[in-house]
Amino acid sequence: KPDSVSISLVNHSSPVVEGREYQLQCEVQNVAPVQYLVLRWYRGKTEVYNHSFSELSPATPVQVSSTLLIVPNRADDGAQYRCEAELQLGAEGPQPPPTVQSDVLNIAVQYPPDFRNPEEEILDISEDSEIVLDCTAEGNPTPVYIWSSSNLQENTDNQPVLRAASLGPGEYTCTASNILGKKSKQFVIKHKSK
Repeated sequence: KPDSVSISLVNHSSPVVEGREYQLQCEVQNVAPVQYLVLRWYRGKTEVYNHSFSELSPATPVQVSSTLLIVPNRADDGAQYRCEAELQLGAEGPQPPPTVQSDVLNIAVQYPPDFRNPEEEILDISEDSEIVLDCTAEGNPTPVYIWSSSNLQENTDNQPVLRAASLGPGEYTCTASNILGKKSKQFVIKHKSK
């Protein structure tokens, strides 16, 4: 059995940025006979790739590695990768085949803010009803919020939701931003005439 199986991000450390290409590497130390080795890559519980070394035939223990290319998206934030070395020694060999697993590599993915509902919202309300303007955006790192409107007197920065019993009619713009980008959303408040 191998002395160790290790997994790493090549020339990088987490967090990674959505949409860019990264290499994961799995290294197996001192395994023999290597031609019976199968390296399995897992994302969570799902096998995503396997690599066999049947073309090699050294008699002594060797070190081998396998790389996996990933292009993470926001759904991969928090994904767990690991690799597993399995020696398939045939029907005569030990059952189940001897395996050694790597530690788990957690991938944090950074991505720009995005609104669940990006469209402009028009609120038609009577004068004394409570108003809720929800500008919550998904993003990693957590977005920072800035509101702008000619009607806003007090400082409302970094509040994703504005709640007020009395916001005057007009346009309100909310901008959610992080180091990767920013998005804005409009709200229009109209008061129903009595």
